[in-house]
This record gives sequence, structure tokens and C-alpha cells, in this order.
Amino acid sequence: MTIIVALIIAIVIPLVAPAATISVVGIITSIFNGFIVAFISMNGFDSLKSIWQRVIKSDEEGEDE
Repeated sequence: MTIIVALIIAIVIPLVAPAATISVVGIITSIFNGFIVAFISMNGFDSLKSIWQRVIKSDEEGEDE
């Protein structure tokens, strides 16, 4: 239940904050940011950092081939 509440709060707050600039891109960006905030809230920043490092590492390996 706590995970659901964190996810809802992380999505609602970024949607309400930029209310002055309502656009499709702004709404999509806010939802994406909400998922990132919820992920960090539930799993910690170290989890996000390790995922990011794996993505960067796989990109670098693809360039060598």
C-alpha cells in the first residue's frame, strides 16, 4: 500500500506544479519525472545509479564493435 501511495504522490505533485504551462509534452514529462521520483523513493538512489551505469556501460560496449 505504501508503494502505491508513493507512486500516486510522485505523479500528482509534478502534474500540479507546472499548471501554468499545460501542454502534452509537459504532462508526459511530469508523469515520467513522477515515475523516477517514485522509483527513487521506493528503491533508493543507489538502485537508479546502478541501472544508469549499466545502461551507459552497454552503450559503450556497442560502440567498440
